[in-house]
Amino acid sequence: MKRAFITFMVMISMMITFPSETAQAKDIIFKQDYISFSMKAAKKEFGYDPEKFFNISIAGIRYKGKLNKNAKYYLDGRKQKNKLIVSGEEDGENSYLSWNKMLESGTHTLTIKKKGFIPFEYTFSFEEPSGIFYGTGENQISFGRADVPLVHLHLNPYLNQKLDSIIITIDGIVIEPYKILDLTGDGDMVVWIDATDLTTGEHEVIVSVEGYGTESRTFYYYNSEL
Repeated sequence: MKRAFITFMVMISMMITFPSETAQAKDIIFKQDYISFSMKAAKKEFGYDPEKFFNISIAGIRYKGKLNKNAKYYLDGRKQKNKLIVSGEEDGENSYLSWNKMLESGTHTLTIKKKGFIPFEYTFSFEEPSGIFYGTGENQISFGRADVPLVHLHLNPYLNQKLDSIIITIDGIVIEPYKILDLTGDGDMVVWIDATDLTTGEHEVIVSVEGYGTESRTFYYYNSEL
């Protein structure tokens, strides 16, 4: 009788099956994949348009719209510590992000991250300026006023390493800069020229810099004070 009972229990134990280690592992992987998929599905998109990034310079990048101030910004994997500036709420917001250091030539990737959002990536190419004047056309010379009327020369920012060798003449007369802004948000170096005695009409400005040669531009200036 005892032997029959033992035989019966062995048969029962053979009928009961337990999940194998392989089955348990597959179940864990399935649950992990489901959780990962659910988390991704719950995340939002920033909704940024790559076509709206503009004016990429050695100093920073601009965006026609509002970038998230609470997000984290990375350039080629390195977190950018500088603050994001958003302005122009009335005419449509514009955002400006400055780099940690001067941007070098090559292909770069800007990554934007924030908890609850899918990371956004924007890849772009950049070439360091090589000439004396910075920008194109009318953007190379502008006008303004401080304590005096001014002519602004927009120059290559790398010229800040050659300040002692810069020679500026207007209509053949050597001019001493009123003020020099080493690096602006647009990525250029701006030289302020006192235009108090500059007559109304067309003028020629020539800039010579050691190692960069000589470049000239003509501009029309209207002096309302003469």
